[in-house]
Formats: sequence, structure tokens, C-alpha cells
Amino acid sequence: MNRLELPVNIRLMDTRNERVANFRKVSSLDTFDGMNTNSFHPKGLFSTEIFGRVGTPERDRNMAFIHTKITILNPFIFKKIIQLKALYKEIITGKQYAVWNEEIKDFESSDMVNGDTGYYFFLTHLPSIEFKKTQSVSREMNIELVNKSINDGTCFVTNVPVIPAGLRDAYIEADGRVSEDEINSLYRSLIASANAIPDTGDYDTPIYNTTRVTLQNALNNVFEYLWNLYSGKSGFAQQQFFSRGVFNGTRNVLSAGDTATPKLGVAHCPKMNNTTIGLFQAMKALLPVTQYLMLNGWLRNVFASGDGRAYLVDRKTRRQVLVTVDRHLYDRFTTPQGIEKCINAYFNRKLRRKPVIIDGHYIGLVYRGEVDGVKVFKFFNDINDLPKHLDPKDVHPISWVELFYVAGYRHWYRYPMVNTRYPVAGLGSTYPSIIYVKTTTSADQRYELDDDWNILKFNDDNPIKYAYEYPDLSVENFIETASVHVSRLAGLTADFDGDTGSQIAIYTLEAMEELNTHFGQAASYLNPKGGFLNSPYVDTVERVIVGLMRR
Repeated sequence: MNRLELPVNIRLMDTRNERVANFRKVSSLDTFDGMNTNSFHPKGLFSTEIFGRVGTPERDRNMAFIHTKITILNPFIFKKIIQLKALYKEIITGKQYAVWNEEIKDFESSDMVNGDTGYYFFLTHLPSIEFKKTQSVSREMNIELVNKSINDGTCFVTNVPVIPAGLRDAYIEADGRVSEDEINSLYRSLIASANAIPDTGDYDTPIYNTTRVTLQNALNNVFEYLWNLYSGKSGFAQQQFFSRGVFNGTRNVLSAGDTATPKLGVAHCPKMNNTTIGLFQAMKALLPVTQYLMLNGWLRNVFASGDGRAYLVDRKTRRQVLVTVDRHLYDRFTTPQGIEKCINAYFNRKLRRKPVIIDGHYIGLVYRGEVDGVKVFKFFNDINDLPKHLDPKDVHPISWVELFYVAGYRHWYRYPMVNTRYPVAGLGSTYPSIIYVKTTTSADQRYELDDDWNILKFNDDNPIKYAYEYPDLSVENFIETASVHVSRLAGLTADFDGDTGSQIAIYTLEAMEELNTHFGQAASYLNPKGGFLNSPYVDTVERVIVGLMRR
């Protein structure tokens, strides 16, 4: 085994009968015990008799097993064997005929007349194979592993462990559908193949070649699922475990930060202490804040009557009308739970640039134009309110992306977040930063107009004087990743080949003040040796070596 594949030493699991004597067997494909009951089948994958009652500690600890009846290869050993020689897989799956060469102690390709094929034929000669060695250290280690497993019997499997039901439980959704982890369907494939085999008989015959291959493929799928879950960049240690317990955080693929600016010192340019994230990611990371801003923003004007009616805009005349709104739609735009549903629906990229329509009416109008050469915008709800000197052609219905962005553009940029990339490799793997929200890949800088159609003046304590990233609806692509400043790359050991990081937003005033103080201290930018903790200079050779060491 490649020692770099996992940061720990592991050994093959021995699942012979005596090792699973305390496990109970899963043999049924059914989830429930009957069609009209919610009781789990006593021999199924969610059995309370086998795994314990739902919600108990036992359900998170008790394991079971699936009996394959026919001997197949341990999926990890199978993987290593077919890596040693491609012909082995062709023989096992019956795609290539071969003969056994007693002199070299190995298989050689042949034809249908002189050769043989199939899983049984391969297993009869497996203990006698003398695998060819080369100068490759990894190949030599694989050969050593395979030979050891053949000698001690751990390369063969007839009992497949089933992880506790609490880790993959089934749930009944509000609409009656059953939701469950995808590994359960892989287990069912294995059970279905095993159930097709008689309970007694001589299994060591070529008759079961096809069945053996089906069982092997099913077991390989279970293995690959668990292997990918627990290892690699997308594994349990980097994603599943470290993302648990994260409340209103976001997890994104890391991308290169764009530090280009049209003019030095402008506010709408991400700086060293900024992390750029997309609008959807920002709303999810700051969900309670977003819900409050939405309910107290433009929606407060639309649903001001408080009696189930809304001030909407007629789609033909573009005049304001008072409409009695369906109850579920009213709740959708006036409750925190409804706002969260709207945010979740925003994940659909096709929806983002479309107008917000309620009961056949626009939720409002927006003016996107220029005043004295300055790009501006304003939400309003009646075309007759548009000043005569402004062009009606610049008036459009409010889109979903504008509704969300305008609600929070003056607030999101004040919130810090803690960035973490796994695996943690040093001081730079976790650091605080300030949120910088982007919408479309190419956006405008626009000033908001007040009720008198003049540029809105903010309080001195709010540094956000204009919308940094007002969405350009002519652009189809949206920012979806987390863009870190180039000076953070070395500390993150990021090379943009699918690296992900979590961004946890900070809400409390005390924590925000503490982080703002942190950003203003020189010690926050120095390493223990007195040098700079972060630098835009990245040694290419050093990055290549780090990348090689991680593989």
C-alpha cells in the first residue's frame, strides 16, 4: 500500500466467521416490515432488533454483516491485484482467456480453444502466482501486501461488515418520502446478489463465475464509497467530520483571488484581509442576518398592510396595486422560515436573473441608470413615481439576485469570518478575514438613491457608501467559490486542484471587536521568527515539493 495514501497505518479487516460471531446478519431488502407500517424490518438494514432503537447510543455502535455465501476477494486486495497486471481483471470478469504457465508461475493470454477464464479459474491459481517485481518500491509493497493476505487468509471475504444504522439512518420526510444515505443502496445490491445464491451447495465451481463477479462489483462499490468518505481531499477527515456542528457556515472550493483594481485605494477591491465569496454562500453563512435584513428591507414596504395583502406592481401597466396574496406565499416572504426557503431556492442558477413574481405581479421595480454620470439604482413600486428627467427604458422588474443583494450590501462587508482549510498544515491554515460579497462575475458599482431620487447619504460609522458588486444581469455566470488573497496561498498549501475550505461567520459584537483589533495589530502579520506571516511571493519549487509530499 502507498504509505502516503493515509496518515495512519492500517491493516486488512479479518471477517471470518469467528470474528463476526457477535454480529447479527442482515438479509432482507425491505426497509419496513410491511407496506402499511413504519416499523423497520427485523432483518433489514435499519432493524431495531439488530442495531438498536432509533436515538439510542447502541444504534450508533452496533454493527452487522452480510453473508455472501460464495468466497470473493477483499476489495482492497482486488484493487491491488488488478493493478499488478491488467490481465488478471480480464480473467476474473471472463473477458479474456488465459493459460497457466507453470514455469513462470503466472497467467498468459490465450484463446477460447486452449485457454480458460472466469473467477473460479483465477482463484485456483491465485496462491501460486509469483508476481513480477520491478524497480518500483510501491509495486514491491503491493506484492508484499497481496502475498501476506493470501497466506493469512484475509484476502478472502464471505462476511461483509455493515456500519451502524445510526450513521446512515432512514428518515420519513414531511411528504411521506423515505430519505436515506446512498450507501444503503450499495448494501442492497450486495444483499440481492447474495440472496440469489442457494443456502447450501458446492460454491467452488465455475457455475457461479457470473454471480461472483456481481458480488465483487457490489462489494467494491461499498468499499469505494467508504474509502472516498474517509480519505482524500473530499474525505471524512477533510469534509464530513470537520463540517459537523457548523451552524450557518459555508464550505467552498478555493479559487485564486482577483487583486486587480482600476484605481489604488478604491473600496470595491478585495484586500489582504478579505475573502471573496458568492452571494448565495454569504446568505447561507450569515443566515440569521440575511433573514433580518430581508424582512426589514424592501419586503417590509411590500407587505406593509399586515392583513394578508401586498403592494405589488401590475406587469402590464407597471402601476402599484394592492393584492390579496395566497397564505403560503404571504408566509414565504414574511417569516424567517419562508425567507430561508427563498434563499435555498436561489441555489437554482436559472432563477437568479428572473423577476420576482407573486400571484402574477412584480414584487417591485428598479431603476438602473445614471445620474450626472454616476451609476445609480433605486427600488420603487409605481412607474408614475419615476422623475421625468429619467429614462423609463432603464426601469426593470426587481430580479431575485437584486432583491437579495440590495437587502444586505451595506451590512455583509462588516462581518468577519474564520477561514479553515483541511488538512491543517500550519499557522496559515486557519485565519480570520472579512467577508467580501460578489454576485455576477462582472458587476457594477452603483450608488443607491433615496426617496427624493438623490444619492443616499450614509452615517459616518458605515464605511459602505455604495454597492460594490451590483449584479450585471447581462452576465450569466455567478461567483460560487471562495477566493482567498494571494498572500494566504502558502499558508493554506492551496494549489486550486479542488481544495476546499470552510468559512464560519462571526456574529457577536465582542468577537467582531476582538477581530477588528486583531487586524490592527502588527503582531498579527508576523510569524514566531519575526518575519512576515503572509507574503504575495510564492516559491514555485517549494509549492511543487509540498504538492508532491501530499500525494
